This record gives sequence, C-alpha cells and structure tokens, in this order.
Amino acid sequence: MKKLIYIFTYCLFCSIAVFPESQQTSEISVSEYEIKSDIIDKLQRPLNFNLPVGFKNISRENFEYYVKGSGQFYWDLYVMSGKKLGNSMYEKKIEIKDKYQVVEICGLEIKSEQKVNMVGFVFTSSDKEYLEKLQTQFLCEAEKFFKKKGEVGEDAVYWDAGWVHYSSCKIQYSDNGNWIYLIQSLSFLNSQY
Repeated sequence: MKKLIYIFTYCLFCSIAVFPESQQTSEISVSEYEIKSDIIDKLQRPLNFNLPVGFKNISRENFEYYVKGSGQFYWDLYVMSGKKLGNSMYEKKIEIKDKYQVVEICGLEIKSEQKVNMVGFVFTSSDKEYLEKLQTQFLCEAEKFFKKKGEVGEDAVYWDAGWVHYSSCKIQYSDNGNWIYLIQSLSFLNSQY
C-alpha cells in the first residue's frame, strides 16, 4: 500500500511539474510579429521615391489608427477638421492575425503627390503588453542604428539623421478597444515645412 501511495504521489508531482512547461512551449510556438534589425531600412527605403507597388488608398479605420497613434494633439486636430480623411496616404497590410495587425503606411508630398515623404508602421492589438514588447524591440534597434538614445518628447521618442526624422510614438488606446503603436519616418528633403 505504501508503494502504491508513493507511485501515485510521484505521478501527481510529475504531472504538476510538466504541465506548466508544456503550456509555455505551446505559447512560445505561436508565431508573432517581431521588429528586426532591418526596420530602419524599411522606414527609409521608400522615402523620396514614388509610391511602391501594392499600396492602396488608406481606409478610414487605418487612417484613424495612424492619427490616434500619433498622439492626442493630432487626434484632436482630426476631430476638429470634421474627421477629414488624408487623401495623400496609402496603406499596405503586412500581417493580420487574431492577436494583432500590422499595416505599412506611406504619405506622399502634398505639393506633388508623387514622392513618398512619410513611412509608418501601425501595430494594433487588444494586448497592450504585446505592443510594449514591440516598442522595446524598436527602441533597441534604433539605439543600435543611431548609436544613441532618442530624444524623449511628450508623445514619442525621436531621432534625426540628415533630412529624416524618426519617431517611436507612445502606445495609445482607441475607442474600439485596440491599442495602437506607431513608428514612422518623415523626410524633410522636399518638404514645404
């Protein structure tokens, strides 16, 4: 009888010890978007060139994610303008999963509407911690690339390199229950500003 109790206790202990580990393994194997070392290249490559192939007019939903991701000031401006949609902005869906969505956005010069002067990646998720992980990854990659920490502003962390301004915006909450994280680059080479 003691032997039977010993075996039962041992099996119970093993099942308790192994279960959490197998649960972690299945969570880790779920594919998630990661920000990699080529992120700065992706932000600067289309700048000052014609709109890349595969982009279409931006949807209102993604335009609102972009504006809200830029900060409260820009959202208030958008609301005051009568929620006018940006006609010189285009989108390309990169990845859509249950947990998150990634959309690349390109903005064209207002004067010519031919050359790209803004590139952004809008990450949306109902999981704020997931976006915080992406934000940390981007900050690490940006600090490696620029060899310095960014300048901390009210709504974003900034870096300037030549005529290009990069920003990692604060994670914002949208009215539809999603969290938004925006990273972007802006070229001042041919800008009217």
